[in-house]
Amino acid sequence: MTPAFRPLSFAILLGFAIGLLPAGCVENRPNPEHCSNQQGDASCAERFPGGDRPACAMLTCSSEPWGCVAEPPAADCHSPCGEGASASENSICLGTADDTDTTTETESGPECTVDEDCAAPTPFCVGQVCGSCDQTEDPDAACADASAGATPVCLGLEGVCVECTADNTSSCEAQLVCDLETHACVPCTAHDQCEGGAGCDLVLGECLPADAVWHVDGDGGQDFLTIGEALAALGNGSGTLIIHALATEEGYVEGISVAGDRALAVFGADGERPILFQTPVSLEVANGARVYTRGLTLRGEDAALISASHVEFDSVSFAPQIRSALRVEDSVLRMRNSMVRTTLDPIYPAIELVGACDIDIRYATVLGFGDQPAVACQGALLVPGSRIRNSMLVNLGVPPAVQCASPAYEHNGLEDATGFLDNTTIGDATAQWFVDPLYGDLHLSIVAPVSSATAASWSVGDPLVDYDGDPRPTIEASPDFVGADRLP
Repeated sequence: MTPAFRPLSFAILLGFAIGLLPAGCVENRPNPEHCSNQQGDASCAERFPGGDRPACAMLTCSSEPWGCVAEPPAADCHSPCGEGASASENSICLGTADDTDTTTETESGPECTVDEDCAAPTPFCVGQVCGSCDQTEDPDAACADASAGATPVCLGLEGVCVECTADNTSSCEAQLVCDLETHACVPCTAHDQCEGGAGCDLVLGECLPADAVWHVDGDGGQDFLTIGEALAALGNGSGTLIIHALATEEGYVEGISVAGDRALAVFGADGERPILFQTPVSLEVANGARVYTRGLTLRGEDAALISASHVEFDSVSFAPQIRSALRVEDSVLRMRNSMVRTTLDPIYPAIELVGACDIDIRYATVLGFGDQPAVACQGALLVPGSRIRNSMLVNLGVPPAVQCASPAYEHNGLEDATGFLDNTTIGDATAQWFVDPLYGDLHLSIVAPVSSATAASWSVGDPLVDYDGDPRPTIEASPDFVGADRLP
């Protein structure tokens, strides 16, 4: 009986148990707390703030609690954003979901402890972080120490160490000047680059001493009343004289004589044009001296005599009374925007070149009276490269105004330019071309020849202004007035 009873009992119980279930198949409900049904990796970061289970696996890929695992699984099993999607379906949350915590970062220590730990462009260790000079406590001192004084100034805007700035030129030794583009100490190339009114010794590229700048005014109110007193203060040294015009039209009845290995700058005060009227000579330079003049009128018996020296004239008027206007022997002559005439009873040419001379004359007005020429060479052997350009070279007599063949003549106005390539014939000169030639005023009058207005051709290196400071056209090869003066 027993064997027959047991199968019947099992069947009855099984049927009873089955009857308790709803009709149809079994229902599988997803776990709503599973990370893949929540916010993915972000949910794991909240459940495991220690960072030991940072990645969320899909419900079907892991049996770990809430689906959080130690290592990110493959893309089809990883659910970085949750909401039932794998990384293959939505990976936008990768790298951003675990802002609160990810894996523990390795402590690397400070970026630097000394400057040697850093390199350009941030070569200074500031608060254990590499930075630029402007971030240090004393920027200039930091630059000076780091470069052993070679670049002792911090350029604030760029944060780099340089030799100098417009506000700090203390490192520019030997009277050098600061190039404001490169912030390097360089030789001076113009007088206005030097401080305190000092001139530039253009041969050496050094500013003349700022503590040897003397003002002369015979009417009083300046350092000295006479030029002689100022020269005595310089002794045999180099320096700068700034001469103020006298209240009357009378000039200083004294001249300047310079000799030897020294440099002297002689400037007319701004807006003034002082007159030197010395007997026998207003300016004499000899034996290797270097003299730079600007804004003067020279009216001695001889206006200027130059021998074995280097002399530069800028906006200077020569009107001698008896002999030479400008005699240059075995010397270097540089002339810009200047007016030169012979005496009224001429014995010498306006410009006389003797011996071995190196000349560069630009935008000069040179007038010979009578039979004397504007330019003449007396046995001169000019240095190659010597030139006269953009100048008016004329005389009021019959002989040719130019009696010196060896310099290059470039874009000048000549009475007869036959045989002078690239020069212009402007016709026979008359005194009416000029405002007051007898007194040495060679400004052009309204009857100056029309051809003189376009005979010159401005080029780089030519003056930017004329005798009076009026601007010239400064585009390469621009037509311009020849001579020192241009009409409005």
